[in-house]
Amino acid sequence: MKPWLRRTLLILFWVGVGALIAGIVGFVLGSMSGAVLPFVVGLVAVALVLPLMLISGVAGSAGTPLRELTKLKPEEPPAPDLPRELGRIESLREVGLTVRNFHHLYEFTVTVFPQVGDARREVFSQLITMGQLPNFYTGRYVVLAALPGEPVKLRLDPAPSEEWKALLRSAPDRFDSVVAPAATGDSPRADARAADAPPGGSAPAPGRTGLNLVLVAVCVIIGFVGSMILVLGGPQRAQIVVSEIPQRVTGQVHGLWDSAMLEHDLHALREQLAGRDLEYLYVFDSYFSIDAYSETYAGGEDSYVFRDGSLELSWTSTMVGTTGKFRVEDVDAGMIRAAVAQVYAADPDAQIRAVRVRVAQGGLRISVDVEGVYEDTTREFDARTGEEILES
Repeated sequence: MKPWLRRTLLILFWVGVGALIAGIVGFVLGSMSGAVLPFVVGLVAVALVLPLMLISGVAGSAGTPLRELTKLKPEEPPAPDLPRELGRIESLREVGLTVRNFHHLYEFTVTVFPQVGDARREVFSQLITMGQLPNFYTGRYVVLAALPGEPVKLRLDPAPSEEWKALLRSAPDRFDSVVAPAATGDSPRADARAADAPPGGSAPAPGRTGLNLVLVAVCVIIGFVGSMILVLGGPQRAQIVVSEIPQRVTGQVHGLWDSAMLEHDLHALREQLAGRDLEYLYVFDSYFSIDAYSETYAGGEDSYVFRDGSLELSWTSTMVGTTGKFRVEDVDAGMIRAAVAQVYAADPDAQIRAVRVRVAQGGLRISVDVEGVYEDTTREFDARTGEEILES
């Protein structure tokens, strides 16, 4: 797999993880409509990219195409007439492909010491058995046979001749001081792995590992923040939610009725309802419920839910009784907050169920419904002055 494509898939994967987390948080917060898209996008991204990354881990071993790996058969010792070179194993890892439940495909990163020329690093894949595995470990000197014209250009020689065995015994004295060079050849994976490896070893350099972790965190944050903006209904709503976190933690903000979000959402409702006549407007802790007079059917009523910046029609019905008409333009967010403040001033632990706006006795009223231990109570306020209306 091309390095740029691999990096793109990694970015999509971690951004998808962030989106998936945001979708789950949205469901927890009750933002069902806004959380569906990030959740689905994140789930699809993770479900699609992860298998692709796993496949690329097999298909990209030493640059060998997947169609070639699927044709691999248990290895036979390389022919005696093939050219050979000494090598040192820098790292090895199991790719995840098994043939006949016995032979496992391993990727080897080796430093090759040719008889003429400078040492070079190569990456190749080879099937070995678990019984052979103890013979191949980091730092072990091995004999490598070159396979010109094959997709895998090197192959371990598990049974070298006596001449090569003698060279193996002297290899540590000759080559232990040689630092593993950068990868060479036409294998993108080899180049990428060599770039991640510090001199003389196969583990990623600490600095590069730290950078990779930072990049992963950045991708997750981008996916999460971008998705949360969508979940919360836009940048402005997200900004208000974040800015009010300290107030909600300390109990200064209890719900939508005493939040700065109230003014923002009322403004959005004015635009979306476009001058509709209303019978009721309920303000719950995180959403609005609106009963509007039908514009197309006399005596009809349309009920809406406004949540996370989105207005949705819940149901339609025939109006049983009328209390009078008003519009969202008549509703003052400051008066609602003032009415709620009086309730909390009298009882800081008051459990407000909803704030209702309606026309009663010829005037616009704000009713604050408070849950009680034995029975609920309602306090009435003038929606234009904020004064409490006491029933005589």
